[in-house]
Amino acid sequence: MRRRELGHIYPRVYTVGVDLGQAQDPTAVVVVESEVKTRVWRDEWSVEPQTKPESVEHRVRHAERLPLQLPYPEQVAHVRGLMMSPELPAKDTELVVDMTGVGRPVFDLFDVKGLKPVGVVITGGLEEVRDGARVHRVPKILLVSRLQAALHAGELKFSPALAEADALRQEFSEFRMRTTDSGRLTFGAREGRHDDLVLALAVAVWRAQARMRGPGVSVGRLLGV
Repeated sequence: MRRRELGHIYPRVYTVGVDLGQAQDPTAVVVVESEVKTRVWRDEWSVEPQTKPESVEHRVRHAERLPLQLPYPEQVAHVRGLMMSPELPAKDTELVVDMTGVGRPVFDLFDVKGLKPVGVVITGGLEEVRDGARVHRVPKILLVSRLQAALHAGELKFSPALAEADALRQEFSEFRMRTTDSGRLTFGAREGRHDDLVLALAVAVWRAQARMRGPGVSVGRLLGV
């Protein structure tokens, strides 16, 4: 069968990851730009172009910790302002919120403001479970392992201008896997240290990967064929 190569396309999505803080922990916010290099071709007898992902990059464009004990309505307003910035195209940007410690009421504040967040409840299990329309229960081991895999594969990039780059690297260096007395695996920073930026990044990369595996933009429309 003859094959006509049509080149490459670079579908891109943006994900805003939020790890909601509590009394002693700041809220962390990251913005990840994810791009897949996708090869496109058309077989002799096929109607639609065929595609195959070849490589992916997750670029951390923004990372910050909000002031400690900032009221949640002000946190929501801050995130909304970030998402309304011209650098983040609305149709390609999604918000994912780690709501593990604060529950549904704070998550709903983002919804009331029209941000249509995806919620994540981090669990100690091994299986990802959907809990309603836009909430997922996701094992911490899955979030951490995917983030570490992206980092080790060179798929995770940090902007040179990233204000919190040093803090992120510090959190990565202090993030440890431990085994409890009962034999259960746990992940987190050392006692007294923060891991909020890492968790915000982990939920953002997890969601970006899920979006890239889902239905994409019509290849034909992108190529004009």
